[in-house]
Amino acid sequence: MKAKLLFLTSLLAAALIGGGCTNNVSNLTPENLPQNSSGIYTITVKGKIAESNVVAGSQKCTITIDGTAREMTRSAFSKDMWTYDYIIPEGQDQARYFYVIEYDVKNRGIVTHRERKSPLQRLFLANRYVVSIEADRGVVGAKVSVTGRGFTRMDKIVVGGTAAPTQFISPQVLVFTVPAVQANQDYYVELQTTTGNLAIGKFRVDPSVLRVTPAELELVQGKRSMIVFASEFDAPDGGLPIEILTNVPDSVVMPPVVIPEGKRSISVRVEGGQPGSGQIVISAPGFNPLTIPVNVTAQ
Repeated sequence: MKAKLLFLTSLLAAALIGGGCTNNVSNLTPENLPQNSSGIYTITVKGKIAESNVVAGSQKCTITIDGTAREMTRSAFSKDMWTYDYIIPEGQDQARYFYVIEYDVKNRGIVTHRERKSPLQRLFLANRYVVSIEADRGVVGAKVSVTGRGFTRMDKIVVGGTAAPTQFISPQVLVFTVPAVQANQDYYVELQTTTGNLAIGKFRVDPSVLRVTPAELELVQGKRSMIVFASEFDAPDGGLPIEILTNVPDSVVMPPVVIPEGKRSISVRVEGGQPGSGQIVISAPGFNPLTIPVNVTAQ
């Protein structure tokens, strides 16, 4: 029994030394790196060695890239981080590499050499990338700039899965219009390209203000009047649909309402139906609902 216990203890120690190695070697280099003019890219790794009996000064880290092992430099910011400036060969846009952290431990006067190896890593150069988005929140219809590199006229901005009207300004600037999505929510924003999507960040859509004139609707049975719906911004592609709900449907006769694409307002004729009093609730994607009273009198 004692021998079996000793054997299990040895296995546990080996698992902590061998199996834990990979988990303690953390690659801090993004898989996609923006292409630069110098062709030099800094690769960074963090290797946390938790053992207390490590021989001082014995630690070193190497990176094997393009089949060649190269010694890394310890970072000035942390004793557990190393960096290597990789000069990517001309015409090459990707690389595979792995790290090896070596060190010595001393137990009862005996020094043992150990190493920890990372899984195989990949590096790709991106000839287009996003630097920043002008704002992290806004209302439906607002125009927002995105800066970066390598933009084309085919690129589109997608907000929460909804394609946003996108204007190509230059290879460094795109401008998109916040599409008609529900307000008071956060959406992931992506750059949609012909080769895939690039994440930009999160964008919160705040409620916009929908103005209705008049603020109270006084109608006469069988007579028509005019009601105006207006937004602060141009309506998105396809127009901005306005939903009209009322608790006196027999008293109000109104056609479907859509602010045309690129316009900020629309005038609609409304006709008085059966005499009665109630309310009209007006709403649109990205706008707070608005309630106005309505009264229809007999001729």
